[in-house]
Amino acid sequence: MNQDKKIIGFENYIKIGGVNQYIQAKGCYDNEILFYLHGGPAIPASPVADIFQKQLQKHFIVVNWDQRGCGNSYSKNIKEENFTIQQLLQDANEVINYVLSKFNKQKIFLVAQSFGSVLGLKLAKLYPQKIYAYISTSQVVNIMKNEAVTYQKSLSEALKQNNKEAIAELTSIGEPPYKNMINDISVQRKWLHKFGFIERKHCILETISQNTPPELFQNIIKSAELVGKQIFKDLITQNINFTKEIKSLDVPVIFCVGKYDYATPGCITKEFYQQLKAPQKQLIYFNESAHFPDYDEPRKFANILIKLLNNLKC
Repeated sequence: MNQDKKIIGFENYIKIGGVNQYIQAKGCYDNEILFYLHGGPAIPASPVADIFQKQLQKHFIVVNWDQRGCGNSYSKNIKEENFTIQQLLQDANEVINYVLSKFNKQKIFLVAQSFGSVLGLKLAKLYPQKIYAYISTSQVVNIMKNEAVTYQKSLSEALKQNNKEAIAELTSIGEPPYKNMINDISVQRKWLHKFGFIERKHCILETISQNTPPELFQNIIKSAELVGKQIFKDLITQNINFTKEIKSLDVPVIFCVGKYDYATPGCITKEFYQQLKAPQKQLIYFNESAHFPDYDEPRKFANILIKLLNNLKC
């Protein structure tokens, strides 16, 4: 990249954790870095960056990283045992170091969505010296409590609508902890999705499919099935519970919560927000969104980040 040119349109594969991984950066060289950690697990944001991050690209260098084995980082030779939260955490830190060096910056704005927020919160705790602020959408807080609330919401909505098929399937799998974890979570999420508690305005995979070459989209689907399962197993095995693990952060934090989100229920995020100590903290609701407030209300999301940027400059 020629640093004399202000506009950045950068994409490349770099060696991270011993394997080639894809990084995309768009924006203006003079601006600060916004590093986006996608969710899924294994659903990259890079294919739709120009749709949902366009306004942010005017104010930041927006960096999207297709996490190990995901999207453009997919390889048929990937090893399942390498898909752990710890490995992805190490990868993310390497990516941060890389972009700080490449763009000659001191810190980043760290944005994380859904599963990405597991990595994001840990990074914010471990490396505050590299982070201006942590902005979370659909924060994962307590995985077991999350699944319990999610199941009850799905079942109560099925009963409310008298949806006999949903009632039968949800009753069949029973309350978590599930006996057949991957299958039972898939059943529960299917109904959560159909009831409008995951997506509201956009079908994310459909939007990605419309904006990517067929081969890349097939790789996204393959990686979501393989990597997603492995990561979810690790989430359950580790019994992620940030209410116990993280009591404070040394950076400002904003939690963005979709009003209709029951994949990561806002009531759990609110409890965590209330106990968390931080230099500054905000809890912001998105009234037209479920699990993807940054996709469903991108202008509002961008304005929050731009305001944060301006406040920190002051």
